Amino acid sequence: MSTRNCPDCDGPNLSSFFSSGGDGRCKRCHGTGEIYGIPEAITEIMTFGTVDADCTCEICSGTGQCQTCGGTGEVNLDDDEEDNDKDDDEGN
Repeated sequence: MSTRNCPDCDGPNLSSFFSSGGDGRCKRCHGTGEIYGIPEAITEIMTFGTVDADCTCEICSGTGQCQTCGGTGEVNLDDDEEDNDKDDDEGN
């Protein structure tokens, strides 16, 4: 089965010149597993740092990995997509 770049990763994999695929990181938290924005900052300021704001990324649940490809940067083509790619290559 053929694969293609994951459309849901944070960005392209730049670790290798010949690499194909996404970088495998969550596009919401950019692979950190945490989101720290204005609401979280206000919580910590208002409580003088005594209450830790929950900064866990809601998309990846704190793993930092793209949930579509599981961190590989590639997804399998289903049979319909594979057939369409063959037709495009043949000029149909």
